[in-house]
Amino acid sequence: MDNIITYLRWRGDLTFESNPFSEVDNLILSEFVYIDLKEVVPGIGESKSISIEDIWMQKENIPLRDERKKLLEAMAASGRYQKIRLQNYQEFFETEGEGVQFAAVEICLPDGTSYIAFRGTDLSIVGWKEDFSMGYKIVPAQKKAVAYLNQVIKTDGFYRLGGHSKGGNLAVYGAMMCEPTKKEQIIEIYSNDGPGLSKDLLDVEKYNAIQNKIIKIVPAFSIFGQLFENRETMKIVKSNAPGFQQHDGMNWQGEGGKFV
Repeated sequence: MDNIITYLRWRGDLTFESNPFSEVDNLILSEFVYIDLKEVVPGIGESKSISIEDIWMQKENIPLRDERKKLLEAMAASGRYQKIRLQNYQEFFETEGEGVQFAAVEICLPDGTSYIAFRGTDLSIVGWKEDFSMGYKIVPAQKKAVAYLNQVIKTDGFYRLGGHSKGGNLAVYGAMMCEPTKKEQIIEIYSNDGPGLSKDLLDVEKYNAIQNKIIKIVPAFSIFGQLFENRETMKIVKSNAPGFQQHDGMNWQGEGGKFV
């Protein structure tokens, strides 16, 4: 079965006009935001953007691990993704105090909507510390997600939010806690094997306002996606990997624009 890279290589010629945004597109963009884009994508307030193909042309300025390099190359070579433009990149990594590991980017789609992708946990101790703290307190990355949406979302636009692992949690938490006028512009929220929200910290009224927009996707062997309070219906997908390795979205099986 195809994973997201083989999907891009074989189905990347399909435009968004002929094949609308899908759950597989969501995962591709959620995995893409793991790439360190700070040297190439304009930040908040810079009033400019950059295409995927131009990011690939500047790959020497980006630290790329092998699988992420394959993903970026496949996106840049596909008619579906190469002209997509990115803007409003923001990244925080702080080891002092509580510590924070956060990154997000706005991806402007051909259908006139934007997908805001939140990065999941990286390999740092700071990132894992935030994950473990989510069970009993609001962590700095969650606060950053709310502030990001309040800054970036415009009241005349429509937005999808998403992320993998912690990024999925940030998408849901940010949507739940952002300003009401911003919340109205959000049409879908994707959590790709992201942990739920701590029951003690869940704002039930605000969560209920977005619950029907949440699309939760987990592999058959899911640990992170089962953590904390999960009130959404879960879509279970097949993975090419065994056991714990199924958490890696690069291994999820796609067929056409849908997961298996």
